[in-house]
Formats: sequence, C-alpha cells, structure tokens
Amino acid sequence: MEKILKSYQVCQAAIKEEDFAKAVSEMAILDKTLREFFSTNSETISKEQFNSLQEIHQFLEAQTIALQQVKSEVEQELNAFSKGKQMKKAYNQV
Repeated sequence: MEKILKSYQVCQAAIKEEDFAKAVSEMAILDKTLREFFSTNSETISKEQFNSLQEIHQFLEAQTIALQQVKSEVEQELNAFSKGKQMKKAYNQV
C-alpha cells in the first residue's frame, strides 16, 4: 500500500507541475502497482485502505479525462499549424 500511495503522490505532483509525460509514466506505474496489490491482497483490505484506493480511483478518472482533453487540444493545434504551413507553401508557389 505504501508503494501505491507514494506513486499517487508523485503522479499528483507531476500533474500539478504540468509535467504530463511524467504524470502518464507515473499513472502506468500506479496502475501496475494497483494490479499487483489486488492480485495478492484482494480479501484483506481495511476500511482505511479502501478509502485511499477510492480516492486514487476518483483522481485517476478525473486526470485521465483531463489528459485526454489536453491531448485533443494539442492535436487540434498541430492540425491547424500543419494546414497553415500547407497554405503558406501553396501561396508561395503562386
């Protein structure tokens, strides 16, 4: 459980600092750690651990949605930039 909480805190800090590459990497580590935890401790979770895991779940769900929105916005900006470059190139050829 300590590894899970540590990974969760690192992930939170990375998102707060807008270090999205680190956040995504830490989310993958957190996912792996959670899977390992549940494969060995699924029947021995205390109420406190359950509440911590519920908080982590809600955080990850919200951050996944937020990261998907950022990804979509970046893709739109890149597409607009690419189209702008194509238009400039076509204009310069005239």
